[in-house]
Amino acid sequence: TSLQNRQEFDLIFYAKKTGIPHNRDVNIYVTYLNEDDKLQSSQISFKLPIYLLLYTSSPIKNTKYVFTLEVNGMNPPSPTDLFIDLIDPQNQNEILRTPQALTMITYFNNYDVTILLSRKGGKIRIQSGELEAVWIVIDEIITRLHDIAIKKDAVLVALKDDLPLNIYFENIVSRYEILCEMRNYEKNLEKLANQFRVIQKRLLTRYKNKNPTPLNEMDVLLKHTYQNIIHDTNKLETLNI
Repeated sequence: TSLQNRQEFDLIFYAKKTGIPHNRDVNIYVTYLNEDDKLQSSQISFKLPIYLLLYTSSPIKNTKYVFTLEVNGMNPPSPTDLFIDLIDPQNQNEILRTPQALTMITYFNNYDVTILLSRKGGKIRIQSGELEAVWIVIDEIITRLHDIAIKKDAVLVALKDDLPLNIYFENIVSRYEILCEMRNYEKNLEKLANQFRVIQKRLLTRYKNKNPTPLNEMDVLLKHTYQNIIHDTNKLETLNI
């Protein structure tokens, strides 16, 4: 299309509070009619900047999960030099006091990931209190190391530690158990809702009769059913993932 017919619009990206994105890749596809009324399409891919997800801070000691990256083919820079573009000028003096260590904190859930450079060189330690927060930082470290390397093919970054797969599988089992419990509550709520409607109809029918018959404690059953609906609904909300 010509520049005169070009249209521009803003795209707004924001991070959800329910979890950390596993990557920052964005793919945009557009279809449009050209000047000859023929359908055309266009596509563009890019990566969102890391500063949309986290900000830097002075080092925080949280060693629940610890990983070590071995860097061969170059001497890795200090964490503050590697991420100097993310350091807020207002906090720069305080953060630069410890150039060998830097903490990154996610905006949406305040998970912290601390990067430490070994004094002997060649090793970078990443530690965090939350396992899911580690990957996005490790991925960015590797990307930046390759970007600044003179010979990119000569740089090899290896993970020295074993992955904590036992924790991963425990999370899968825990999530599955929660989903099963949620399905049970949903099925029971469906039965209770149907029971509530049936009792309501019977009570209304009896109340409308000129010669009302005994309720046979249907009003008590209606109250009990309602209380069970409230109870299961609250339980379902607490299990929502």
